[in-house]
Amino acid sequence: MGQLSKLHSFPHRFDHRGIGLHHTPPRKTRLPWEAWAMLALAVAIGLSPWSFGFTGLASATMNSVIIGMLVFALAGLTLTLQDRWEGWGNLGLGVWLCLSPWLFGYYPISQAALPHVGLGLAVMLVAILDLWRGWGEDDGEH
Repeated sequence: MGQLSKLHSFPHRFDHRGIGLHHTPPRKTRLPWEAWAMLALAVAIGLSPWSFGFTGLASATMNSVIIGMLVFALAGLTLTLQDRWEGWGNLGLGVWLCLSPWLFGYYPISQAALPHVGLGLAVMLVAILDLWRGWGEDDGEH
C-alpha cells in the first residue's frame, strides 16, 4: 500500500495533464453559444479599422488586430477545452478594449473610439454571461 501512495503522489506519471487514471473529467452539457458569439466579436474587432475607416491610426489599428486575434484564440480554446479561465481572459480583453482609446490617446476620434468601446462592452457582456452561466459547475476540481 505504501508503494501505491507513493505513485499516487506523483500523478504525472500516469497522465501528462496531472490527472490520475481513475479520474474522468466531467463533460459539459451546455452548448457554448458564448464561444461562437465571441468568435464573431473577435472577427468584428479585427476588421474594425477597415470597417470604420481608422486605418490611419497605427495604435488603434494594431490594438484592434491584436485584441481581435487574442479574443479569437481564447474563444477557440473555450470550444476545445471548455475551462473557466478563457472567460476571465476575454473579460480582461474587453476591459482593455474599452479603455484603450484613453490609454493610447485616440479618444477624441470617435470613428476609432466608439467601435472599441462598443465592441469591448459586447465582449465583456458575453464573457460575463459565460462566467455566470457556468458559475457553480464542477471544473474537474477534486
